[in-house]
Amino acid sequence: MSKGMHKVTKGFLFVLATLIFFLGLSLNSYTEAQTNLSESLTTEADTVEDKMGKRNHIIETATTNAKEKLQDTFGGTYLEENKLIIYTKGALPDKQKSELQKTVMQQDITVEYRTVKFSKKELEDVVAKMTKDRESLLNRGIKIFSIWVDEPENKVYVGVSAEDKERANGQLPTLYNVPLTIEAEDPPSLTSTREDSPGLFKAGLRIGMGFNDDPIDWCTSGFTVRHNTLLTYFVLTAGHCALQTEEIRHAGLRIGEIGARQFQGSIDAAAFSLEWGQSSNWLFREPHWLEPINSFSTAPVGATVCAEGATSGHRCGAVVSTTASFFPNNNVTLTNMHAAAFCSQGGDSGGPVYQYGTGVGIVSGRRVVNGVCTTTFYTPTQRIANAFGVSVLGDPWQPKVLLIKHSQKYVDADIASGTGNGTRMQQWTYNGWDNQTFYLWPIFISNGRYSEWYRLQAKHNGRYITYGIDNLNGGSVIQWNQIPSNQFRQNFQFLRGTDRTVSLQSQYNSRCLDIDVAFAPYADSTKIQQWDCNGWDNQRFTLINR
Repeated sequence: MSKGMHKVTKGFLFVLATLIFFLGLSLNSYTEAQTNLSESLTTEADTVEDKMGKRNHIIETATTNAKEKLQDTFGGTYLEENKLIIYTKGALPDKQKSELQKTVMQQDITVEYRTVKFSKKELEDVVAKMTKDRESLLNRGIKIFSIWVDEPENKVYVGVSAEDKERANGQLPTLYNVPLTIEAEDPPSLTSTREDSPGLFKAGLRIGMGFNDDPIDWCTSGFTVRHNTLLTYFVLTAGHCALQTEEIRHAGLRIGEIGARQFQGSIDAAAFSLEWGQSSNWLFREPHWLEPINSFSTAPVGATVCAEGATSGHRCGAVVSTTASFFPNNNVTLTNMHAAAFCSQGGDSGGPVYQYGTGVGIVSGRRVVNGVCTTTFYTPTQRIANAFGVSVLGDPWQPKVLLIKHSQKYVDADIASGTGNGTRMQQWTYNGWDNQTFYLWPIFISNGRYSEWYRLQAKHNGRYITYGIDNLNGGSVIQWNQIPSNQFRQNFQFLRGTDRTVSLQSQYNSRCLDIDVAFAPYADSTKIQQWDCNGWDNQRFTLINR
């Protein structure tokens, strides 16, 4: 090496060492600053949380003290910013006011006292009595959905059905002699979620990939399909979701096993069997918002599509490519995938991509640019259908039979008593006749939106399972022509059991479809009746595709 080159090399190494030295200082300073900032923010957050905790504790203590000291004159409390309002029945002596103020003054919370006509206990007693009187009020034609004490208004709130509001306003104030706010409201329901959606299986639900309650991975259910030759039912999801397992679970229950999978070329998809007859073409968008998927098609570039995911929920965006390639790992290349301008996250894989009642794809992966998720890749449904030999479910109203758990007989319309309005419902040995076959119709809301309340229509005469107006335990269950959905007597929701069975709970009075086991519980012709939901086997049904 020449002397000149040697000097240049020494000079270069000196500069490089200097840069590394200062860069190290800068990085250390940056790291130290980040650590200090993080500790500062953590300390600040802890301080705020600590203050809030102490403040809430002080308010809770003050409320408890007020209730103990005032007893029958205590009317409740209400927090308004930094002011604790204490309601009392009648004026409060200054001494008691002073004692209560001492409890909260250290947190800069002021106390204001307001007099009310009724104590909280008096209002709570009314709630308890009205709850106890619910059966007798039903006989008066008043169906109550909710009752609670409204402390700031010093009233009892009562929610009733819209058709009963006028009767309630005319009768309840004189029966209970306290101020009431009577409002028409929808019946309460158990909210179905992506994590636990009983009844018919749907696209867009969270599914676990594994053999127990702690799955290997979480993904999202796609569209229900039917095999073209076997005529069995499967649900689509992403192929990479099914690489390490054969079993699929939802809400802790096994629902099927993998029947086909592909994670290469131009397909990332799997199909798992449904082991009981809860197949449907419904898509879960949000609680009480279902949409039907009636066909498969391909969405062109520029078209708007939407997707449902167990993690991200509902999102929409334009199709940006139908020839995308991406590389999920060193061993797999996926080509000719479609891409849309919305984000997907972990757990969304396998979810449905759709537009206007048509399934267009199954979510595969995502594209992240500078830390921002911009694009979702998906496999077109037509390509999956051709590869797996399946078709979209097609019949949106797949008929079912209802197997009764305790007797292993079936829900049956008693055609011996006639086929018109008033036909009684009973249990009967399976015979394959249409009087044991029912269509499950979700209640239409508006704009293509359906709720998760269902009507059960008999195939043989087109009439619906209906609760009689004898609104008591043991009340009749009959068939009747369709009545308005806001009368509720034909509306049912599914309640999940500890196995694959469901109960059918009425929107009319919250009672369940029940087999009368008091007489001949296992015999043909035993009647079906209304009864309080209890989870017993005579209220448990398995839905089976007909």
